[in-house]
Amino acid sequence: MSLAYIVPVTGDCRPRQDALDLVWFSPQEALSEAVQSEMPGGHGVLLKQALAHAGCVI
Repeated sequence: MSLAYIVPVTGDCRPRQDALDLVWFSPQEALSEAVQSEMPGGHGVLLKQALAHAGCVI
């Protein structure tokens, strides 16, 4: 299970505490075929729906 947020971010973002890695995507990058192909089990569909809800064009 995972919890994700769609938020505007500025500045330098670095993982802290127990996070091993942190990767930020722009909405366009998140909707790219390369990123979508790495999301199994319908996660890509959920991401598209979340971005649509946030007002990003799909």
